[in-house]
Amino acid sequence: MKGDIKPSTAAEPRGESRVTGVQAHAASIVVRNAELGDISSLLNLEALCFQTDRLSARSFKHHIRSEHAELVIAESAVTNKKSQIGQTPEILGYALLLLRRGTQLTRLYSIAVSPQARGKGVAAELIRWLEEVAKTRGKPFMRLEVSSNNQGAIALYKKLGFVIFGMYDNYYDDQSDAIRMQKRLLSGKPVMESAK
Repeated sequence: MKGDIKPSTAAEPRGESRVTGVQAHAASIVVRNAELGDISSLLNLEALCFQTDRLSARSFKHHIRSEHAELVIAESAVTNKKSQIGQTPEILGYALLLLRRGTQLTRLYSIAVSPQARGKGVAAELIRWLEEVAKTRGKPFMRLEVSSNNQGAIALYKKLGFVIFGMYDNYYDDQSDAIRMQKRLLSGKPVMESAK
């Protein structure tokens, strides 16, 4: 995964899974598909959360338009309501899921949560949302990579049902290793393919 959860210290429709502005499980969070108008806020969040391995405006635009990606954002339910009367909502976090063609796998490519929203269930809600997207698309497995230094994220992923199945040495720009994790979302045959 390009990025991972850091420890505390105008889109075109893309298919059946596109849902906008639906209240998430956490009462104060709204999850919706990212739009082209969100790119500036996404870049600001990216700069807050990552020192290296950042997504560019071009990458965000590509993923927003892609049929093979789901880019969702979490907003405060309060600021989401205010945005309807002209104020810009605060993006609490985003998550990017890549939907691989010709495979049972999806890949949680990037997830970021603003420092002030950490520990409030935003990351878990974004992941749950994308798990539902993957299931709707008939994808029984979700994979991710996380820095071996990021114990908080590893603990969260384990809590959400991900299991460790491998490691990449010197995976990130800062030379940290990546732990590879997977979660079965639907019953089916075990996956035997390599995801690079």
